[in-house]
Amino acid sequence: MTSTVQSIRVAICGASGSGKTKLMEQLDGYTFIRPRDNKSFRLTVQETDSESIIFPDYKFALFTFTLQNDPDLEIDQKWRAIKASIWERYPLHFSKICLVGTKLDLVTLREHACVRSLRAAIAFWVKVKYISTSSITKIGLDDVARLIADQVYPLPVQAETFNRGLLERLGNKLLDVLASLFALPVPKNINQDTPDPLVLADDDAVEPLWTSPEAMAFNKHIRQMNNTGFSTSSAFKISPTLLAKSRKPVEWANTVFARSQFNIPIPQPRYHHLKHWFVQDFIQGKTLQECWDTLGFFMRFRIACTLRGYISQMRRLTRTLPGSVDGGAIIGFNFAFMYNGPYSSSRRLHQWFEEAAYQGWRRLFEDDIAAVDDGRMEATVPLPMEPLFPNFDENLMFTHGDISPGNLILFDDNVLWMIDWCDSGFYPPWVEPLTLYRYEKLPQSSTLVVRRSTPSPVSFLGLFCS
Repeated sequence: MTSTVQSIRVAICGASGSGKTKLMEQLDGYTFIRPRDNKSFRLTVQETDSESIIFPDYKFALFTFTLQNDPDLEIDQKWRAIKASIWERYPLHFSKICLVGTKLDLVTLREHACVRSLRAAIAFWVKVKYISTSSITKIGLDDVARLIADQVYPLPVQAETFNRGLLERLGNKLLDVLASLFALPVPKNINQDTPDPLVLADDDAVEPLWTSPEAMAFNKHIRQMNNTGFSTSSAFKISPTLLAKSRKPVEWANTVFARSQFNIPIPQPRYHHLKHWFVQDFIQGKTLQECWDTLGFFMRFRIACTLRGYISQMRRLTRTLPGSVDGGAIIGFNFAFMYNGPYSSSRRLHQWFEEAAYQGWRRLFEDDIAAVDDGRMEATVPLPMEPLFPNFDENLMFTHGDISPGNLILFDDNVLWMIDWCDSGFYPPWVEPLTLYRYEKLPQSSTLVVRRSTPSPVSFLGLFCS
C-alpha cells in the first residue's frame, strides 16, 4: 500500500548572493521519508522577497545568508540583520521559520567555531532554528527537510520514550526506598520556627557583635577551610547560637521557602527587618569538609543515603519558571557573576546555557587557532572540544545549587544539616551535580558521595567553557 505524500509549501527569502536560488533548486520537489513514522513529505519551494506576505500562504519559511567569508560583512552581522526583519514582520511564526547558512563548503578552519556556534546563538537571540548547508556536498538538505516536516506535522510522543522514562522513575523510586532504610534521622518538626534569642533592633545592633574576637575567629576559620580556590562569603558567629553574613536579595526567600516545603534540617533565618545582614541559627557540628576523612565507610554510606533523600524531596517540587523562588533570577556559581534572566520557560533557559557555552568555546577555539598561526602553539595540539549537551528536558526541579562538603553539617546527634540556600531555585536536574566540579581540590571521596547520591547523576561537560 502506497502511503500518501504530504505536500508542504515553503517560501525562501534572502539577499542577492545568499545562496537562496541554488537552495531552492535543490529543495523544490525534495521528497523526504521520516524514519520514525515512515510518512512521506514533498517540498514545494518558491523564492519570495522580504516584503512578501509569507503566512498563511506558505507553511514554512527559510531565510538564507552565505557563510562565505566577506571582508565587509561578518557572519554575525548577516544573521542579525535578518533577525530585525523577522521580529518586525513575523513575531507570531517563529516556530515556522528557519535561518539557513549556505556555502558551508567554503568555510575555513578559522571560521569553524563561529559557524558551529550559530545554532545556539540564533536559537537564543532570534528564537528560531538554524541549519548550515552546502549545495556542493549536499550537507544539511535532509536536516532542512526533516525540520520542516517535524514543525508542520509534529510527531506524537512515542511509547518507547514514555516507557524508558517510566523505567527510570521506577528505578529511582526503588533506590529511594533503599536509601530511606539507612538514612540518618531527621528530628520531628525540625523546621518549626522558634522565638529570636536576641533583640536586634537594626543593622547597627549587629556591629559590635560581628567585630567581637569570637566572630572574627570563626570567620578566619571558615576562610581557612575554603581551599577550593573560590571566594567565600564572610560569616561571623555573633552569639553562641547565631551566625551573620552579608544579606543577598534572594537568600531569605529561598531559605524560608525550603524550610516550609521539605523535611530537611535547615537553619532558621531571623530578623527579617535587617537590611544589610542575613542572620540565621548557628549549627553546632562539623562540616563534611572537616570530618569526612574521620568517618567510617558505613557512616559515609548513611550520609549518601540521607543526601539522596534530601535531593529526592527537592526534585518532587517542579515549576515552569526557572530561577529563584521569588522572581526567577538566575544566580549561582554555575552562572555569570550577576543576576541573569529572568527567562520565561525551561526552553529559554536551556537556549541561554547553550549560547553561553558556545561563546566560551568559540573564544577558546579562535585563540588557539591564532596561537598556531603565530607560532605560540604547535599545530599538533588538540583544539578545544565542542560543548556537549544533554537532551532538552522540560522539567525544572527545585535545586539547592551549591551542595558541597562545606554546606553539609553533621551534628553531634548524627543529624545532617544543609545550609546556604542562596543559589537555590528551579533548574534542570543536572545543575546540582555540575556545581560539584568547582570542588575538585577536595578529597575525591567527599565529592563523589554527593554526586553518587544524586537520583539521576549527569556527566555534563563543556558548560561555560570560558
